[in-house]
Parts: sequence; structure tokens; C-alpha cells
Amino acid sequence: MSSTGGSAPPIFADAAKFNGSNWVSWSGIVKIAADLRGVYGYLDGTIMRPSNPANIPLPTTPPTAPATATTPPTITAQIQAETPWESTTPSSSEWKVRNAWTMGLLIYNTTDPIGLGINIQGTAADAWKSFIDTYQVASEVAILNAESDLRNATYSDNQDFVEFITRMRTKWSTATALGATINDKSFRTIILNSLPRSWDPIVATLYTTTTSLEAINQLMAHWARVSRDHATNQQTTTSALQASTSNRRQRNQNSQLSCSNSNCGRRGHTIEDCYWPGGGKAGQFPPGFGKRGGARGTAAPTTSTNNTTSQTSANAASADTGGTTETRVFALAAITEIEPKMLE
Repeated sequence: MSSTGGSAPPIFADAAKFNGSNWVSWSGIVKIAADLRGVYGYLDGTIMRPSNPANIPLPTTPPTAPATATTPPTITAQIQAETPWESTTPSSSEWKVRNAWTMGLLIYNTTDPIGLGINIQGTAADAWKSFIDTYQVASEVAILNAESDLRNATYSDNQDFVEFITRMRTKWSTATALGATINDKSFRTIILNSLPRSWDPIVATLYTTTTSLEAINQLMAHWARVSRDHATNQQTTTSALQASTSNRRQRNQNSQLSCSNSNCGRRGHTIEDCYWPGGGKAGQFPPGFGKRGGARGTAAPTTSTNNTTSQTSANAASADTGGTTETRVFALAAITEIEPKMLE
């Protein structure tokens, strides 16, 4: 009786078992395991089931004894030795055990044989053929799709280059795992062809690099410099935009203010910040105040005439309802600020 040789079929890790989408990698592992055990002929069907030996009927009557007494012949039973597992001529019992071992190698390492459409009712060769018929062609299509996905990938200037290279390496690994033939030199060329025109000065110097790693390292250095400059410019633009927005917001807020000082009536400030009599900062005119306009929000052009200046001064004086010294000083200050402009 044939034995299994003391070893059961190996069971792969769950991630390595066949799931319908990893035919190329899984079938390669199965072939290696079958070769190591010497049963690959049971997979491809080259080791056929042996035919049963012919039944030789026993004689119904004993043979006639010779007339003279002789010594009876000695009958020796011959026991057939077990053949090695790689033998192409096993006995019937040996073939049965080894075929079952090969079938176990396939079924134990498939997540759902029935659901995946595998024939488990025949020989190991029948099961293997159902794998090939169902998934070999599908895998070829998957290889084309994976390789096309890799070659059609492109990079744009606003992307993270490190993240892009990570995705490209993943696509390359997926395509080669499915069976695509893309060596390191081809991958380097794919990377260079995926870059935009703005990278042409650096790309033109990298076609002579010997490995994809060398080309990628130089591209990484270039991207680090470009991204640094881009970050600086972006920060400057952002700061200017924030300042402009803040100034615009402040002007909008000021335009909504109205001075309650009866001597002013201007908009854009409150009575606490008013320079006119009765305001919180009465008489504290900033430099050039007279050049920016007259009383009560009436703008005084820099080319104002003597009559306009006199009218402005009169308005300031008429605002003095109490006739105090403070009011006269204030009016004098306003005239002093305005008259130098008249003399120019």
C-alpha cells in the first residue's frame, strides 16, 4: 500500500490562497510545491491512471503428477517495491494516493473552490484544467489593464511628488505580480514620461541614469527645491491678501461709524476719536489734517481757493457756541493748518 511519505499538502497563508484575482502569483506557488513533491505530472495530466492488471483464472483441476517421484517446486511470493513519488509509472494504489495529495494541494489553498467554479469531482488534472480555463484568460486581461494603468499615469505640478512616486511603485508592483514584464529600466522611463513639460530641464538629464532609484532621487531633490520656492511665494501672497482683507474690513467697519459730536458730523469715527470741539481728541489734529478736508465731512481739495478757505475757517468759528478760549484756539489751529496750503 502506498503512503503519503509522511507529509500532507502544504497550506498557504490566507492572504496567499487563491481568491479569483491572484491567479498568476498563486499558480506559480502551486507549481513550485508540486515540483518539490514530484507530483507535477498529476497536475498537467502527464501521469495517467494505470490500467488494472489482467485477471488470470486459476486452473480448475490440479495438473497430472509425473510417474516418477520428484521434489515439489518451491513457490516464492514476489512483493513489488514502492516507486518514488516522481515516478511516471506508479502502481494503481500509488497513483491514487499521489493524485489525492495533489488535489489537496489545490483545494486546501483555494478560498472557495465551489464558488470559484473549480471541478473537484475528477482527478487533480481535471481540477487544474478548470483553474486554467476559467482564470488564465482573465488574468491576461488583468495584466493588460494593470500595465495600461501604470503607463497612463501622469503627474501635475500641484501634486505631492512623494505621494505620486508611492502610487507609481504600487502600480508597478501590481502589474508585475499579475505577470507583466516591466523591468527597472522600463519603470524609470515610465516615471520620466509621466512628468509635465515644466520638468523638461531636469528630465532631459535623467535618461542616462542606470536605475529607477537614481532617477527618482534626483527628481525628489528637484521637487524639494520647487516646493520650497512655491511655499515661500504662497506664504507671501497669503500674507498680502490677509493684510488687504484686514484693511478692507477695517475701512468697512469705520464707514459704518458716525460721530455724535454736533460740531463735527463726520462719518468714519466716533466722538471719542473726534478732533473737533466737544470730541474726545479735540484739537489733537494729526499732521496734514487741513489738507484732507474741512469741517463736517466736507472734503477740501488741495487746490481750494481763498474763498473756500475762508468759508472753512468761518464754519469752524461759527461752531463755537460757547465763545470760549478753547474754541478760538481750535479755530486758529484749523486756519493755521489750512493757510500754508493757500500760499503754495
